[in-house]
Amino acid sequence: MGTHRFLIIAICTIMLTSTTLIYLDEVNDGENQTPLIMKNYPQYSAANPPALPSHGGVVFAEYVGATWCGPCMSYSSPSLKQLAYDLPNDFTYVSFLNYNGQYPSDDSSIGRVNHIMANSNGYPTTAFADEDPPPAPASSQYYVSGGGGSDTDGDGYADNQFDSQFSNGGNMVNPQNYDIKVTQVTNGNNLDIEIEAEYLGTGTSQVYVYAAVTEKVCTVSYSDGSYPHYCWVAWLTTGGNTNGGGGFQMFNLVANTPQTASWTVPANTAGGGASNTVTVGALMSGPHTSWNDVYVAGNSDMGPMIDLEVSSLAVTNNDWNGDGFVIGDQFSVSTTVTNNGDEAYNSGGTLKIFHVKGPNQEDLIFSDSLQIFSSTGSTQSFQTTFDSSTVSSTVQSTSLRAEIVGLTADKNSGNNAKTSTHNLDYTPTANTPVILTSQEVERGNKISVEVNANSNDKVDDLSSMTPTLFVGPTGTNDMWSTDWIETGPSLRPDGNFYQFTLDAPNSAPAGDYDIKVMFTDERGHVSQDAIKSNAFELLNAKPVIEAYPIPTVKVSTSERISMINHISDAETSNENLIVTSESANFVAWHPDTFELEVLFDKIPINADGEIQSASLYITVDDGVETQSGTLLFNVIESGMPRWETLPSQGFDEGGDISFDLRPYLSDTDNNGNPSSVDLLDISLIDTTHEDMVSASVDGFVLSVSAIDDDVFGTVNINLRASDGLQKSDTTLVVNINGVNDAPTFDTSIFDNQFFIVGQEISFDLDGVITDVDNSDEEARLYSKITTQESGALTYRAALGELTIKFMNPGEHVIFIQTIDRNSDFNEYQVTVSAVSDLPLVIATDENEIGDVLVTVENLNAGGVPTFTFSLHSDIGLKDIRGSFQICSVELGVCYDRQEFTLENGEPSWSVQVKPAGKLHVDLDDELKLGLEGVDSNGINREMSKYHYWFVSDSPDNPTPSTNPESVEEDLTDEQINQKLEELEEELLILNAQINLIIDDDDPEKLQFIEEKDSLIEERNRLECLKSTSDCNSYEGSVEGSSFEFDMMTIGLAGFITLLVVVLSLMLFVRGRDTEPDWNFDAPQYDVLANSSYGGAAQIFQNTMQHNTMHSQVHVPAGPPIPPTGIPAGWTMDQWRHYGQSYLDGKLK
Repeated sequence: MGTHRFLIIAICTIMLTSTTLIYLDEVNDGENQTPLIMKNYPQYSAANPPALPSHGGVVFAEYVGATWCGPCMSYSSPSLKQLAYDLPNDFTYVSFLNYNGQYPSDDSSIGRVNHIMANSNGYPTTAFADEDPPPAPASSQYYVSGGGGSDTDGDGYADNQFDSQFSNGGNMVNPQNYDIKVTQVTNGNNLDIEIEAEYLGTGTSQVYVYAAVTEKVCTVSYSDGSYPHYCWVAWLTTGGNTNGGGGFQMFNLVANTPQTASWTVPANTAGGGASNTVTVGALMSGPHTSWNDVYVAGNSDMGPMIDLEVSSLAVTNNDWNGDGFVIGDQFSVSTTVTNNGDEAYNSGGTLKIFHVKGPNQEDLIFSDSLQIFSSTGSTQSFQTTFDSSTVSSTVQSTSLRAEIVGLTADKNSGNNAKTSTHNLDYTPTANTPVILTSQEVERGNKISVEVNANSNDKVDDLSSMTPTLFVGPTGTNDMWSTDWIETGPSLRPDGNFYQFTLDAPNSAPAGDYDIKVMFTDERGHVSQDAIKSNAFELLNAKPVIEAYPIPTVKVSTSERISMINHISDAETSNENLIVTSESANFVAWHPDTFELEVLFDKIPINADGEIQSASLYITVDDGVETQSGTLLFNVIESGMPRWETLPSQGFDEGGDISFDLRPYLSDTDNNGNPSSVDLLDISLIDTTHEDMVSASVDGFVLSVSAIDDDVFGTVNINLRASDGLQKSDTTLVVNINGVNDAPTFDTSIFDNQFFIVGQEISFDLDGVITDVDNSDEEARLYSKITTQESGALTYRAALGELTIKFMNPGEHVIFIQTIDRNSDFNEYQVTVSAVSDLPLVIATDENEIGDVLVTVENLNAGGVPTFTFSLHSDIGLKDIRGSFQICSVELGVCYDRQEFTLENGEPSWSVQVKPAGKLHVDLDDELKLGLEGVDSNGINREMSKYHYWFVSDSPDNPTPSTNPESVEEDLTDEQINQKLEELEEELLILNAQINLIIDDDDPEKLQFIEEKDSLIEERNRLECLKSTSDCNSYEGSVEGSSFEFDMMTIGLAGFITLLVVVLSLMLFVRGRDTEPDWNFDAPQYDVLANSSYGGAAQIFQNTMQHNTMHSQVHVPAGPPIPPTGIPAGWTMDQWRHYGQSYLDGKLK
């Protein structure tokens, strides 16, 4: 036994340990897969910035590396950068970087690299506070050779190599006794740099000033593309030269007396200019030639930022809303100063506004002192005015500048001023127009002209100036005209010229002409005229022939038509023009009245029957030139209605149209004057195929419809229009398009048809599926009929027979698709119902609706109730069967069931209910009625739920009930506990019965197991009815929760569960003081073994004998419990008696 325990413990331990190792190995693999790949750094803070040093001062370090050095770029450099990024006011350093095989020219100045690298083991080397290198290979707490640290923020670079050095003070000595301030101010193209040192102790102190100009972001990068920071470019103590001689500057400090040193260097000393320049300073105990104590350090980015800015300057012209100005315009000037610094500013300064007249020439027009800026971001505004009368008339522009001066320690002088420039608007100068076409212009030819101008200022260009062009006879002063302009002005795409297109008016005489142009700018300045003399010559004009508007003449009538607006000549009067023609329709020319006489014998009609305008070709002679052209005439009849050609009409077979004839009619009186078509009478003459269409005319509307749905072809309909005196006819062509019709299905065969489950119904589809265009038999062969229930439908297309037999009750959809040989189809969906039985409704009062009327007598405690049944509807109910269940409300169980049958043909029936083993019913009893039968259609009728009666305490007061749950809901905790005790007894009996049956597949054993599950469900339900139950809150918490497990969690949970189970079993065995007393009886009598393992009698030789202690107690099991459990509020006893009705859908 001990060996078995040990083996179990060993196996569980190995399984749990191996799982844990696998999990940890996966975690470690995940951590080691992150490569150091980040290129641009830093962009965010480290995961855990180090603690500040206890001395509270700034830590200073110097770093030497190389662009190709892997540990430099991956560990040391990013760790230094991260410290400076996260703690900008607590740490500063200087980088010396070897690139292209050499260092900056520091080697020829004070040899700082050699100083740092003494005894170094190689790149990278970092020294904190000028730490004295130990003997080679050098490495100590504050003198570090090589990389180190780890990536804590996930950016791919180490960021904590020097955290411990920083937090431990960085090797700084007595920083509390010294103070240093590094100020760097941009001054034009230079940087003014000042270092102020102060001794805070007593007496005096001699210090050496370390002062270096650095690039905040170095201009050279490591080979992986990342950049170091704070790269050394110059020593201030050697005069700001990158390779100057000398060393650190010495100060003899007196306690509490600041001492300063200042330098001016070019702003481009560091790559990237002033914005990328940081000055780093430190106070040391000795010169650069020795290793020293470092007291205090700082850089020009430390400390509060002081930055005042002229953030806006608005200059508004009060006299003009556009661009530019003219001398004398009045301006409103408004400017704003903003505090961009980190703190309030109260150190003085002045805002000044100047009128800048030219280089080194400006007038002060406004000055005011700055007030206190109480916080960062606060502003001050100033306003004044400016009179432009003082501006010189010879300048192109003038400027106003707002500037703040007299500031203290402002670190960004580049934003201390703003300038607003305004251009003076001058009058433009027009240039001489240019003729692009021939200077000899035939009348009717176009003339192209280009013009431009000079704006004389910076306000306007050609797009903001508008040209005005005139044409006049050469030498004129007052005959200028714009009538010649056909198009323009349009600005050429290159913006250099405006273009005009000219065309001579008909009234313009031949001769020479001038062109002039002037320009107007947006301010309204108008230029002088620019004249192009003798720009072109307009040659003699030919006569002009104009066909429109078309005059109207009557057919076969000689008429004289005025030619005014049809014939003209610019130089020749009308009476001197000669008109001739060779046309037979030309009669004569009458120059004295300027009339043309014509005669047309017929009305021109084209091939489509449409009336055309008649044409007459003439020649006009002005004595110098001749011109030929065509005149048009509308020739009309005298009073006859006229038809325009009617467009053919069409529709599909079985269709129709309505066609309005009015738009295609016109009429005139006997003089050819238009007459209203409303007076016309429209009639139908005939139709070529009266067997295809029917046609009628109602007013002006012609209606045509097909005789039936299957005719098609072409039909001519002859129409007549008459005004009472004259008439005219026309023909309308109508096309009837043939359309294939899909077969149809007459779904009325399913009307009022209901199906009985298991009963077959056949339908003859002859005459149900029909096709007007093809044979019905062919349509039946192509058609498809299906339903969702497999095997429920058989369609024999060749026989035209449809057979349906549903095996499942409910609604069923029959899908029908009728198809012809052209694949045209119709689709139908018919919903039918299949029933296995219908509800049977009982009534307890004659006024109620129901199928059976049930009345009861003597339903009181101590009585024997009598129920009377009678038919109450016309459904023809017969074969009526029923049952009564007698139940105890207090115990929640039904203790008797009595079945009965009502003989057919009787008008009424009486049934007495007397409980078995009792002479009467008790006050605690409840009677439940179930009833079923068959109606006249052979369909089963059954009650959907039981009907209840409660036994009353009075003979005159029987109490029906339909809500048994309400009784149990009102049980007290004591009553519930009593029921629970009874349930525990039943469970004990069931367990014994289950254990006595060896075969796990035995139906009786399975039934007992189901009964046991039902009793457990009932026990849980009763527990929830107690007043102290928390079932609702528990259920709510479960429903409100959701869990997500990954596969690793599930695996671990499974092993832990296994371990708990095994250990629990071990503890159970181990907890006994002695080994168990084994039962040496025959195996079939070993109750423990049989109850634990489900029975073992059949696997032993000795067969089990009958024993009274194992006799089976039969308890009705009821139907199986569904996966969702029994209905809410039900008891297990109710489920045993009513569960099957619930599953059959008879109870809800």
